[in-house]
Amino acid sequence: MLSLNLHSRWRGFHRLLALLRMVDALRSHPDVKRARIAIPRLASLRRYIAEGRPLSHAGLEAALSEHEDPELQKVLQWSKDLGERLARLPPVRPVPEVLTALSHPATEAVWVVVSQAPEEQLRREWSSAGLAGFVDRIQGAEFGPKDGQIRHAMVEWGSAQTILW
Repeated sequence: MLSLNLHSRWRGFHRLLALLRMVDALRSHPDVKRARIAIPRLASLRRYIAEGRPLSHAGLEAALSEHEDPELQKVLQWSKDLGERLARLPPVRPVPEVLTALSHPATEAVWVVVSQAPEEQLRREWSSAGLAGFVDRIQGAEFGPKDGQIRHAMVEWGSAQTILW
């Protein structure tokens, strides 16, 4: 079974990276091979990612303004459509222990949400769950890859020795 969801080992991957994993998994799946289904290779998206461009709608739009690419245009539209569908889903309730942990006095802690989801989606989800007021910053894909987000937090709020991973 192919799965890229909350319960898969790919949980937390940026949607563009997950899309590449999914098409690769589909291309190598025996049933897909037997059926001779043509799965796109997404060469333009692979090149875009290899160039180190931002994994965001704004990054894709900037690349498309430089030169028209029908594949990247489809990927951008897919990602926007996905975001709209996610926005229509009912809110997901947080694990009860999260609220307990976040509601403790944070005099010595800075809480930063680090994610590859779009920031707007994160803000909506954390707000609807009643958690946004407990964190100091919510960072999405617009802030760059997770490792860069963590490095930025370390520069702004402390060293690696003072950060709980």
